[in-house]
Amino acid sequence: MRIVEIFWKVLKPIIGATLGLIVVKQFNLFSYFSFVPAEEAFNICITVYFALAEMFLEEIGVRLARWILNQFFSIIDVTLYLPQSNPDAGHNPEIRFNSHDSAEISIEIHICGKRKHFCNSKMIFRHLSFADIQPNYRSAFVSVEKGDYIINLQELFGGEEKRTENTHNFKMVLSQCPVDGDTSAKLIPELSMSKCSRIWVHLNSNYANVRTVNNNGSYN
Repeated sequence: MRIVEIFWKVLKPIIGATLGLIVVKQFNLFSYFSFVPAEEAFNICITVYFALAEMFLEEIGVRLARWILNQFFSIIDVTLYLPQSNPDAGHNPEIRFNSHDSAEISIEIHICGKRKHFCNSKMIFRHLSFADIQPNYRSAFVSVEKGDYIINLQELFGGEEKRTENTHNFKMVLSQCPVDGDTSAKLIPELSMSKCSRIWVHLNSNYANVRTVNNNGSYN
């Protein structure tokens, strides 16, 4: 998707200038206004037409980008949120351990795309130096390897090869390790896939800020 955006940024002013010149040669609106000097009518008109063409192409670009994204790319939205609350992609939750040195994080994954874009692909939440990560329940989609919490994205499609849309929910359990002093880290989803596949996948996500708790139950 990044390639499309760069291409359009380069192409848009060229198209806008071309359209502006074509239209102003066919119809110069400001040449009909008596208060506009004849020698300035062309310059004023081309400036206005360029601005209008830019606005028109901007709207076209947004619609075109949305269409291309929906037709040819896969989109994955990941939202981390507190249990017992509603997913909010615009909010980055703060996760705090309880008096038993444990905490939970809920994960919502919404995928719209094709299975082939996620061949051998995984979503990884890297291990934290001050906490052990485990799934809340056994799942064929989730594994823990070297402390990393891993979700097999390809398996979320099942056997469906065509473009599809689905939502999955997971829950991660954190167990705090002994720490000394104030410790915190951001838990951010990462995509592990081939460079070729990554071109076709657009990731949107928030993150969770995880903070430690002292042995006496107070937060650092």
